[in-house]
Amino acid sequence: MSERAALALLAASAAVSLILYSLMFVTTANLLAWYTRPLYDLLRILIEDPLAQWRLLLGFSIQAGVYLVGWRAASRIQSPEMRRKAWVIILGGAILTGAVLLYLYPFDAADIFDNIMHGRIHGIYNDNPFHELAARYRQDPFYDYVAWRYAPSAYGPAWELLAGLAARAAGNGIVENILAFKLLPGIFLAGTVAAVAALLIQAAPERALSGTWLVAMNPIVLYETLGNGHNDIAMAFWMVLAAWFLYKGRYSRAVAALVAGALIKYIPALLVPAAAWIALRSLHTTSERVRFLIVTGLVCAGLVILVYYPFWEGIDTLGIARRAQMFTTSLPSILYHFLRLVVGGETAQEWISRAAVALTALFALWQAWKAGKEPSWVSFTRSGVTILIFYLLVTCLWFQPWYPVWLVGLAALLPAGLEQGLGLWVGFASLTKPLVFGPLVFLQDPPDPLEWLELRLSAGVMTLSWLGAWWVMWLKLVRYRKLPPD
Repeated sequence: MSERAALALLAASAAVSLILYSLMFVTTANLLAWYTRPLYDLLRILIEDPLAQWRLLLGFSIQAGVYLVGWRAASRIQSPEMRRKAWVIILGGAILTGAVLLYLYPFDAADIFDNIMHGRIHGIYNDNPFHELAARYRQDPFYDYVAWRYAPSAYGPAWELLAGLAARAAGNGIVENILAFKLLPGIFLAGTVAAVAALLIQAAPERALSGTWLVAMNPIVLYETLGNGHNDIAMAFWMVLAAWFLYKGRYSRAVAALVAGALIKYIPALLVPAAAWIALRSLHTTSERVRFLIVTGLVCAGLVILVYYPFWEGIDTLGIARRAQMFTTSLPSILYHFLRLVVGGETAQEWISRAAVALTALFALWQAWKAGKEPSWVSFTRSGVTILIFYLLVTCLWFQPWYPVWLVGLAALLPAGLEQGLGLWVGFASLTKPLVFGPLVFLQDPPDPLEWLELRLSAGVMTLSWLGAWWVMWLKLVRYRKLPPD
C-alpha cells in the first residue's frame, strides 16, 4: 500500500467513525432531548426499544474494524509531508468525534451524576463529599439523578477538588453540568494524547502516528470519557506522564506523577514500585539513590498532605473499607458469592479482599523486579500494562466496562505485540457487560439467585478477556521454548 493510499484510508477511517457516533450512538440517546429523564439507563432503553441493543452492538463492531484499519494505515505513513497531513486527520478526527459524543446522554453512566453531586457538595455547599451524603441535599436539582444517595465519594481528593471547581463553574443547569463533567475528563484525554504523541515523537518516531491513533480514536476511551463522562482517563493520564518523566530521567517526578494519579483513583499506586525500582537501577551512585529516595518521599508526602488536608476527617476519608465490600463481575466476586454460603458474608468478604490485596501487591512487586532488569520507560510501560491486566482479570473485586480505559494510554506507547494487543482486546471484550450479558441477566424474569446471577454475569463478561490472556501466555511460552539455549 502506498503512503497516499494509507493517508486516504486513515481519513476514511476517521470519517466513518465520526458518522457512526453521530448516527448510531447520539441518535439513540440525545442529551438535549433526554436530559430531563433522571436515571434513564441502558436497561430502560432496551425495554422501550429492543433494537437499540443491536444498533449499539453493530456500531461498536464496525468501530472496532474501523479502528484497526486506521491503526494499520497510520503505521504505514512515514514521509514528513504525509505525516503532517496524517496528524491533522488524527487530531481533527478526535476533536470532532469528541464534540459529537458530548451530546450523548450518559445512559451507561450513573456515575457522572454522582460525580456532579459530590462536586456540588464541595463546590456549591462547601461541605465534605467524603463525609456528607447526597441524601442530605434533597432540594438540589440533581438529587433525582443520583443513584448512590447514601454513599460518600469513592474517589480521591484530587478529583473532588477538580469536581468542586467544575460544579461551581457550571452552576445549576442540568445540561451545563453534564457537559462540564464530560469536558473535565476530556481535558485529561487531550493531555494523554499529547503525552503519548510527544513521547513517541522523541523516543520512537516511526510509531508516533499509530500510537497516537490508538489512544485518540479508541472507541472505548471516547465512548466512556466523552460519551458517558467517566473519569478514569483523569487517572490514566498520570501513568503516561510517569512514562514520559522516566524517559527524560526525571525519576522523582515520575513517582510523584503516579502518586498524583492515585489521588484521583488509587490504581496508579500499583505502578510506584516499578517506577521507583527502575529509578534506583538507573542511578549510578549511592548518593544519587539516597537523594532520590529522600526527595521523592518528601515531595510525595507533601502532595498527599496538601490534597487531603481540605477533606481529612480521619482514616475513613480514604474509603478503603468501602471498596473492600464491593463485589461484582469478577473472579473474586464469583468466589465471594459462593464462599459466603459456607462461612458467612463478613468472613468471605474479609478472606477474599485480603487475598486479592496480597496477590495484587505480590504481582506488582514481581513486575517491578522484572522491569528493573533492563530499566527504561519501555520496561515500565510493559510492566504497567501487565499489572493492570492482572488486576482487572484476576484480583479486581468490582469490574466495570470503563476500567480498561486505564490500559489504553500505556498500551499505545508499546511496540505492536502481545501486551499491546491484549490491553486493547480487554477494552472491547468488556463491552459485553452492558450490551450482552447485562441485559440477559438483569432483564430475566424471574431473576436467578444472587450467586448464580453473579456466576453467569462474571463468567459471561470476563470469558473473552480470560481467553485472550491465556492465548497470550501460550504464545509467550511457545516463543520461550524456541529460544536457543545460553
